[in-house]
Amino acid sequence: MACYTVGLVVGGAVSSAIFYLLGSLWRPNLVTVGILALVLGVIRVFRPNTVAIGGFKVPRNWTAWGVQRFLGAFGVLLGMGVVTTTPSPTMLVIVVWMLHLHSFPLILVTFEAFVAARLLTTAAVLYSQWAAAQDVVLSADAFVDKIARVPRLEAACSIILGLILLI
Repeated sequence: MACYTVGLVVGGAVSSAIFYLLGSLWRPNLVTVGILALVLGVIRVFRPNTVAIGGFKVPRNWTAWGVQRFLGAFGVLLGMGVVTTTPSPTMLVIVVWMLHLHSFPLILVTFEAFVAARLLTTAAVLYSQWAAAQDVVLSADAFVDKIARVPRLEAACSIILGLILLI
């Protein structure tokens, strides 16, 4: 778990640096961020299970590197937040907003908060698996059922953000 955790933190830091540099090339205005927040928030309302870009999966043959290296690499890619399947289309709003803000400390805090959330969900699933002495897939499915309302809350936050930015 330590290699996975370090990988997550490093991945978040790498994405922070990349998006800070991208913000030097393009800084969207607040209207762009607001419209994107509204549109993707509405999409999230009507299609709560839709995920955004990505789709890269860490190849299983990377396990040949050994458990520690595999978990570290997996953590880095997951911590980057946009290499693997992005958890939500509204994460794109956060990314575009970070480009607008163009503040490395804020970008870093944002990505590391994402990392903390990824780590928390992993820990919750692993604890659930250990406590119930069941298969990790069953524990993960049970966790997904428990957080089924989160996409609607996320959509509402995105729509409210969009309205605030456009008013």
